[in-house]
Amino acid sequence: MARRKSTNPFPNYVRVREPDKNMLSELIIKAKGDRSLSAFARECGVSPSTLSRLVNKKNNQPCSDDLIDAIAKNVAPGSGVTLEELLEAYGLAMVTFFGAAEEAARGIYLDSSVPSFEQEWAENMSELEKTARQIIQNELLIRGYTIAISEERDVIKIPELPYKADFVLQTNAVKREGLSLWAFDIHSGKHRPILHKLSRMFGAAYLDSPAEHGIKFSLITDQAGEFEEVIKRFQNVAVKDAFSIILVNTFEKYVISEYEIPRINKDVTESIFSKKGIIERGIIT
Repeated sequence: MARRKSTNPFPNYVRVREPDKNMLSELIIKAKGDRSLSAFARECGVSPSTLSRLVNKKNNQPCSDDLIDAIAKNVAPGSGVTLEELLEAYGLAMVTFFGAAEEAARGIYLDSSVPSFEQEWAENMSELEKTARQIIQNELLIRGYTIAISEERDVIKIPELPYKADFVLQTNAVKREGLSLWAFDIHSGKHRPILHKLSRMFGAAYLDSPAEHGIKFSLITDQAGEFEEVIKRFQNVAVKDAFSIILVNTFEKYVISEYEIPRINKDVTESIFSKKGIIERGIIT
């Protein structure tokens, strides 16, 4: 049987904790109603053993987002099980927006013909962007930081050399650096080397400092070779702004490492995505 491609049914949600196995088991039992587990599994498009592991709390890893979506769409009438309850049991929470985005998320744009920022944010992303955003948001929330998606994505604001990040978070994760916003650019490696992008950023930052606007800037890559090259090239360089490069594993969806480029007259601090934090999550030992 061909493996079904994930449809990413909850693009505006991120994982904030591990699934509650007891709660998820109870909800599935209620959701199936009078149907047998096998019949319910067929309607959800999975094998009976898949649901059985969830009901019996034998699953070692979270199930797929698509399965939660399928369960929600096939709940027994009158069961009282809601999508919100399933997502809570699954460990997901909705991403918070602010500014114009916050208004959109609260439903102020009632005219469906007017696309909200939230809708555009969810729809205009490549798969790599979706995965990278999910990884960063999950890693920050798991570590206890607050996040809100900013509609403002301009890292460099001068007209002669503007630079717009792929996404920007308002977060207390950069508070220790005296900043309030964390901008991210996702590097796929398909167009130009990451060193070229960093060099351009350094030049632009000389004219319009992101740090003066309260912004930390990070490049996200899944290319280990380029990540190591950046460390090699910039380990003896210091810059005035807060720049880093983040290496992610897009298959297991976690941050492998972050290299923070040394700052002028600033002490070197340990990345919040440190090995210690990863060990605590049980990703490596």
